[in-house]
Order: sequence, then structure tokens, then C-alpha cells
Amino acid sequence: MTRPALRTAAPTRPVAPRRRRRLGSLVLAAGAAGSLTLLGACTVKSPTQTLVPYQPADGIAVSSGQVDARNLLIVTKAKGEAGVLSGNLVNLGTDDVTVTFATDSGDGTGATAGKVDLGPREQRDITGIEIKSVAAAPGALTGLVMSTGAGDVVAQVPVLPPDLYYSTVTPTPGETPDGIESGTSTSTSTATSSETPSETTGPAATTSATTSAG
Repeated sequence: MTRPALRTAAPTRPVAPRRRRRLGSLVLAAGAAGSLTLLGACTVKSPTQTLVPYQPADGIAVSSGQVDARNLLIVTKAKGEAGVLSGNLVNLGTDDVTVTFATDSGDGTGATAGKVDLGPREQRDITGIEIKSVAAAPGALTGLVMSTGAGDVVAQVPVLPPDLYYSTVTPTPGETPDGIESGTSTSTSTATSSETPSETTGPAATTSATTSAG
């Protein structure tokens, strides 16, 4: 009587390594989720710089109705001296518009500096608008009011010295800080001198009258 041959069982793979790999994957996934949470918190505390509005210019940008003002600033030598408004205006609308600029003293007593007329879709540099007396020194800010048909906008614009790029942005020669032309006093003196000879007085006039009477 022959015995049946014994079958040898195939070797089985250990289960432990597979479990370790699965456990490692779970740990990595949990770590990644925690990192994302921390990064999200950092974004809230420190917003992405590309999402923060930034004006790549020396001046500021102001909008009023259909008008955008760009790179607004004032150039002056010192506080209390005459200054020049510099910048660019863009009319985004289809109607004519007049833009008026005035100084802002904080109590509603600001003086009008000048105005610019813009046609539909027109862009123009601000030229010829001078401020008689700038209330702030170079390096500081000063109040400026921009007015259109849509209303008034009050902004704090930077004050810069007439150096480098702005070395040619200076008040018109012949104008004093109070807006009086330098030739006014000379004209007044000339007019006064020309009127003096019209009234003849003194000893010469008396002698002439006596001779005529004799």
C-alpha cells in the first residue's frame, strides 16, 4: 500500500512590510495636510504680495467719476515756497470733463490751483498748475482736492524736491510765491513818475506868473 505524496505549501509573503508601507503613507498624508493648514494660516497673517495693490510711481493715483489721475505729486524747494503739480490725467468716459485742483487746508479754505479740460477718451499730462505756497516740506505729504462733475476727492499727495527727474519741474520764472508778477512794482513806479510833471509847482511857476502880470 502506497502512501499519497505530500504536497508542499507555497511560501507566503510576510504581511508586516505591507502594513508598514500603508502606515507610512497615512503618516505622510497627515503631515501634508498639517503643512497645508500651516501655510494657509501664514497666508492669512502675511498676504501674498502680488495681491496687494501697488503704485509703481513717486506719486499717488486718484479717481473721481470717469477721470483717473496718476502719479500725482507736488514739486517745491521748501515749505511755504511755490510749487508745481505734476501728474497725468485720463478721461475714461465719452463726455467732456473739467478737472479742478485746489489745496486742502483742512478747514475748507483751500485755494484753487488750476484746472484741466479733457475730451472724451483723452489722456493728458498736467502742466501749468502752480501752487502759491506749499504747506509741507519735501519728503512730507500735503492735502490736495481734485474736483470733477462727479464730486470732490481729497488726497494726501507726496511733496518732492526739484531734483533728478523733477529738476525741470519748477514754477514759471517771473512769478513770486504770492502770484504777483515781478514787473508790477516797476510799472507802478513808471506811471507815478510820468504823472508828476503834469502839475507845475514851486518857484519857477511863481516867477512865470509874476512876469506875465507885469
